Amino acid sequence: MKNFKKVMAVAASAAMVMTLTACGGSSVKYTKVGFGMVTSVSEKGDYNQVNTTMATVGLDSKGKIAYVDLDVAQQNTNDAKETRTKVEKKEDYGMKGVSEKAGIGKELYEQVDFLEEKLIGMTAEDVKNIEVYDKDEEHKSVPKEGTDIAAGCTISIAEFQAAIQKAFDNMAEVKADKIGAGEVISVDDAKGQVNTTVAQVALNSKGEIEWSNIDVAQTSNASDVRSKMEKKEDYGMKGVSEKAGIGKEFYEQVNFLVGKLKGMTADKVKAIEVYDKDEDHKSVPKEGTDIASGCTISIADFQAALAEAFETAK
Repeated sequence: MKNFKKVMAVAASAAMVMTLTACGGSSVKYTKVGFGMVTSVSEKGDYNQVNTTMATVGLDSKGKIAYVDLDVAQQNTNDAKETRTKVEKKEDYGMKGVSEKAGIGKELYEQVDFLEEKLIGMTAEDVKNIEVYDKDEEHKSVPKEGTDIAAGCTISIAEFQAAIQKAFDNMAEVKADKIGAGEVISVDDAKGQVNTTVAQVALNSKGEIEWSNIDVAQTSNASDVRSKMEKKEDYGMKGVSEKAGIGKEFYEQVNFLVGKLKGMTADKVKAIEVYDKDEDHKSVPKEGTDIASGCTISIADFQAALAEAFETAK
């Protein structure tokens, strides 16, 4: 009888542990993930400067930021040589000397890193309510002097806040251990057009994609700063794709591709079969493959951005 009671007690204990695990004892790091992008254009005489601000946000089980990646792709429509983001430029961005006047002496990437650290643990409302002020005509919406954020970040954060808000608006539920973000930038100076291809991934413990996002900010002027995905039917690809036998708009093809990426590792994404169909259609999914049945656009930049997202995932 004693042995029976002992067995029952062990079984009850095991059941309780299983119940507790199912009800919140999970070790999953991120429960939601989202991405936001804000693009603006400044006229600089005979060329335009395109600024695409990007925010990737991962939330914990309490709805607070547990991961955040911020960056800005600032490119000129007449300069195809410089395709690094502001953060990637590191010391080459040249802000340290200027920021010394604000008493911090930090380069832009250091200020962004500082801001990211301060955002951890915040909710959407917390981010929205960060105290800012207009220091002067050239420095608007900077962290209010005397606040924790202003101690290490004195750059304008308005577009970061806007991109983060879009990330919260676009949240998807996940069970992920890592999140990463990547981007590939190209400039067609003949067309005066900047292409910023972005990709984000949320990975499980096996390094497989649980969630991904792909988009392209293809911008030339201030008249339309929507991304390709945001343009929906306005992008006007459906008629062209009918020649390839699928009749899908750009956003539909990307969504199809994203669906096929689920469960893939970095190696599998890299190994997606592509070929050069013609001079205008290079690195498109190989005919006869699953992906080609719903996606016939070039995916080279998507693969490159995804590779960076895998590499930076944490």
